[in-house]
Amino acid sequence: MDPRKHIPQYKLENLQHFFGQISSKRDYFYIEASERIFFDPLPFRTETYGLGYLQKGSLVLQTGLERAVLTAPTVLAMGPSVIRSFEPFGKAPTLKVIFFTENFFTQNLADVFFLSRFRYFENNERHVFELNPQQNKQFHAQFEQVEHLLYRKHMHETMMLRGHLLILIHELDGIFNQLEALSPFSKSAHLNLLQSFKQILAKDFKKQHAVEYFAERLHVTPKYLSEYLKKHTGKTAGQWIIQTLVLEAKVLLLQKELTVAEVSNELEFSDQSVFGKFFKVNTGYTPLGFRKAY
Repeated sequence: MDPRKHIPQYKLENLQHFFGQISSKRDYFYIEASERIFFDPLPFRTETYGLGYLQKGSLVLQTGLERAVLTAPTVLAMGPSVIRSFEPFGKAPTLKVIFFTENFFTQNLADVFFLSRFRYFENNERHVFELNPQQNKQFHAQFEQVEHLLYRKHMHETMMLRGHLLILIHELDGIFNQLEALSPFSKSAHLNLLQSFKQILAKDFKKQHAVEYFAERLHVTPKYLSEYLKKHTGKTAGQWIIQTLVLEAKVLLLQKELTVAEVSNELEFSDQSVFGKFFKVNTGYTPLGFRKAY
């Protein structure tokens, strides 16, 4: 695989190797990042979830094509398959992160879609939270307890870590809902069909561009799928597919060593001309025009 032609997607063991940790059979790990590691301007994805606590300093976070400077104390939620990159900003930041897989967290839960109900793990939703003094105190204490738990290698480490994660997730959800109070979102949106659609889309969007494919995989009609998604997310199935393809195309086009033809091939368009027309219709730019304008 030519790394120039792909945005890397890290599994848990890849992340452990990236951070210089010995791979283990556990489905989670904790890291305190510094200026020496983790902060890489190149975009990447993970197959894991993560909760990060920016305790000191500042960093630049790019999610998709949106860049923002984060200043401590801040908590950020990281969902799987989201394109992101980190860069230090000013003084060396201190970022503590707990990475964990969905299987680890939901192992003893009856609701296997539990994590999908928290919108802050998604790419297009609020996922960064500046903390007030009281909130900072709570998150600081929880991350300190996690660090202590993993350091002493408690016999019930996995069960206790799930407990800490459950607290952190619900604390974050409380902040999220306070911030979303002026624009409430129907919780019914996160039903199984939506979650299943997003999982299949994240996996297959490069090879499959038609609504019919996703509807068939989900055992519903294309019309029903689009109406359902429109009702619960404000976007049809076709709009979801287009948005995902456009975002991927933009990120790849910003890697200037790639030709437009290579980007077109990566996204499995029939030829460069078809890709160019698709990109122009949905962005107002030709691929090269976008690259120059950005």
